[in-house]
Amino acid sequence: MSDKKDHLSREQWPFEEVLSDEYTRQLVTIDVYTASVEPKQTNDIIKFAQKKLPPLEGLEHCKRIRRVPKPDNEKVDFNSQIQVVPVSRYAPLNKQQYEAWNPLWPLSYRQDTRLDVKFTQYDIDMIETHMRALLESNTSIACRIVNPTTNQILAEQRDSRSEHPLHHAVMNCIDQVAQNESKAHGGSGRMKRTASEMSDESIEKTGYLCTGYDAYISHEPCAITRFFSTTPRTLNKVDCYISTLNDAYSNLAIEEYLLKETPPDRYILYLWRNKPCVVVGRNQNPFKECNLRFMRQNDIPLVRRRSGGGAVYHDMGNSIYTIFMPREAFSRRTNAELVANALNQLDIPALVNERHDIVVDHHKVSGSAYKITSSRAYHHGTMLIDADTEVLKGCLSKKRMNNASIISKGVESVPSPVTNLRNYSYTVDHQQFCESVLSEFITSYNDGIPVQPIVFNKDSSLPKQIEATRQELRTWDWIYGQTPEFTNTLEHQFKWGHVKAHLLVKHGKIIKADMTTNNALVHEPTITAAIAVSLEGMPYSFTVVDEAIEKIKTDIPGLIHSENEHIATSIRDWLQDRL
Repeated sequence: MSDKKDHLSREQWPFEEVLSDEYTRQLVTIDVYTASVEPKQTNDIIKFAQKKLPPLEGLEHCKRIRRVPKPDNEKVDFNSQIQVVPVSRYAPLNKQQYEAWNPLWPLSYRQDTRLDVKFTQYDIDMIETHMRALLESNTSIACRIVNPTTNQILAEQRDSRSEHPLHHAVMNCIDQVAQNESKAHGGSGRMKRTASEMSDESIEKTGYLCTGYDAYISHEPCAITRFFSTTPRTLNKVDCYISTLNDAYSNLAIEEYLLKETPPDRYILYLWRNKPCVVVGRNQNPFKECNLRFMRQNDIPLVRRRSGGGAVYHDMGNSIYTIFMPREAFSRRTNAELVANALNQLDIPALVNERHDIVVDHHKVSGSAYKITSSRAYHHGTMLIDADTEVLKGCLSKKRMNNASIISKGVESVPSPVTNLRNYSYTVDHQQFCESVLSEFITSYNDGIPVQPIVFNKDSSLPKQIEATRQELRTWDWIYGQTPEFTNTLEHQFKWGHVKAHLLVKHGKIIKADMTTNNALVHEPTITAAIAVSLEGMPYSFTVVDEAIEKIKTDIPGLIHSENEHIATSIRDWLQDRL
């Protein structure tokens, strides 16, 4: 018997591979309308098409752009009329079809790794043993289901359609596997388990029934049972989830749920994106990292995540990925390289730098953070595809902030020059990015075996834990109350005197405020001291200055009056501008 690692070529297989007719289909074309455009207009046209026009239904495999080389010394007419050209009606399913059809019009193609089945001599020997046993059983139609990992026979049944039209040998085998599984988990042989049984933590979370098992059949099955396949040859080791909710609080709550509630040894890819918001790390100070005034003016909410790292801007042009894995397998660089490889597959020259950021031409396109628990870890990151970089700068550029006087214990963001992937690819979008990352993910962690993503949308019924986490992430106590301790020392020269304020802030609230002035007149020191006392215990925000002054008017009637109100007003305006 040969070494199990020596894979045989297809020519050495003692059996024939049978694929459906679609895999041997010849080129079939359909006519579409095209127009020549100037290269500099391409980006704007693609943006318009993606945002305003419906997708190319049934032709998603056709790329929007075909680059036409400019002939030497010949002027290209970009004002030519609309033309009708043929394109491939169907998506290529294998490399041969892609190479034959792509010259007509550029096509998107991802190799189906399920077609690259590998057998060793050991596998061939086992297949022959099981098939010979069925063929020598003197039964008209027989089926055997085997676990290829252990070579254990899980079920063997004969055809009994004389009793019922669905009792084909394959269906009988599946029924036997189901009953055996039910008995193994304490059931009574029922194929369907109750809700309480399904939620029992003792039940192993695996793929669908019979996933990864091999089926040996003495005769071709009927149409009803033909869905049963001998591939994949191993149980899926991974899962993929995609969220279309676009709400940062919901998506972060789902992320937390997947971290806590999925098996520790499971590899999971989670893909999502959000409407405009700024997300800070768990240990960051948003008053120092974000331009909160700009964000309020532009209705951009602040969100705090559970992981560390720096502040990032999210919008619908910014895709987000999260990769979950066992703690012992965690590697920031490995995961970053996985995503960079996915970009390379889209013809984008991405690299991973020494900080584990993904860069293109030395410009950052993806920053990342991570969270590690006792048995589990995740690595998540953004991907700037077509984000609004002007809004990004407005939210996060330190040059546009007025908070240099803040001294904080929080983690500071590391500013880097950024760029969008759209500057390197006219056609890249969220869907292409997700498909490419998923392809690299299953290649790395699932032996290339495809998985069907589970989609969260507005109609999804989510676990109660997710909604509870979502509500917690929206609270002031989490968003601002988790801010590390910091101080802010401010000084200003007014016409009536110089004022210095020192604020100590903890958990987002002013716990100590000192305010002094060099003016010895009776009103100024008294008013500044009163404002400082009134600020203590209040949230650190420009909005509380008005509240502090109103509190003085209520608690100390007459302290602020018409002759000195300009002092209180000038201090208020100054603090509101600096907080």
